Amino acid sequence: MKLLKNFSTVLLLTLLFSALLFSSCSTSDPESTVNPNPSNPGLLNLIAIDTAKVVKMTQTGTNPIVVLNRKINLNSYISDFCFSPDGTKFIYVDQQQSGTVPNIVRTVKLKIANADGSGDTDLYSAQNTNFGSYIFSIKYCSDGKIFFATKEYSASGNSSSVSFHTINSNGSNDVVSTMPSFEIDNISNNRRFYIQNGVYPNLTNTTTITDNTLDGGSGTFLQVTFATNALLSRGCFTNDEKYALIPFQDSNDIKVKIIDMATKTISEKTIISGVNSGYISFRLNMASDSNRGVLSITGENYPKSKSYVFNLNTAVVNTAFENNDENIIDVYAY
Repeated sequence: MKLLKNFSTVLLLTLLFSALLFSSCSTSDPESTVNPNPSNPGLLNLIAIDTAKVVKMTQTGTNPIVVLNRKINLNSYISDFCFSPDGTKFIYVDQQQSGTVPNIVRTVKLKIANADGSGDTDLYSAQNTNFGSYIFSIKYCSDGKIFFATKEYSASGNSSSVSFHTINSNGSNDVVSTMPSFEIDNISNNRRFYIQNGVYPNLTNTTTITDNTLDGGSGTFLQVTFATNALLSRGCFTNDEKYALIPFQDSNDIKVKIIDMATKTISEKTIISGVNSGYISFRLNMASDSNRGVLSITGENYPKSKSYVFNLNTAVVNTAFENNDENIIDVYAY
């Protein structure tokens, strides 16, 4: 009886193990583990912007699929992109130009689509596009509102103004505030904080975080100073609003300054070491879990750009891969 009881126990454990093994190997598609819930530690999906194409791929850069193609001619560009917090939709800036001088027609639009590229719809069209109008710093906020900034140049090109917009996700109820010389890289999810001046190349070696509840919307929350030889790229906030992140190149390393928004303390971590010498451009984008992100780099010594999926807490790179060409620099995770 004792032997039979032990045998039954072993058999039961074997069956349980087999069931678990079968369920974990029932698909070879790594995307099956992806969940837009920020608490999910599974594999990420990535989106690469290839000039005017939105390309979905796995966390290792494999299985690329074009989910949206806005390439009409050589003057077609997607200049900015942002996921909704739940990863089900994305917004982007579509730039198109056609015709020849003096009959050039240029359009700049903010658009929205589902994550699979379906339902592509206009949200906002820039004005005075032939004089130079831009839409930038777009953000799909957690309350469902969409934030973006516009810059309008005069016909002479000698003056410009920047406006901040907040609209509903269907494009309605455009609330606008205008600031003559106030540009930003990124805005926090609650639309309270802005990152300024961290645009590559930044020769002032200082990035400012602004609190729009102070001094009429332009009060300084914190200034972050870098070494004079540091090259900065645009900063961003984590989805949970706990941190502001400023990527920068220090010699042959790409590092990130991490600003704790609650304590105003600053730390830094090295994400990539031993980058090639020469002109380097790099971008940082964070996933919705506020811990994992993608750093992409390119430059004169890079026939193809490279992307690094990393863990912010540990500064460990989980995967690294080459993109199709040197033009892919914006890679997003969700």
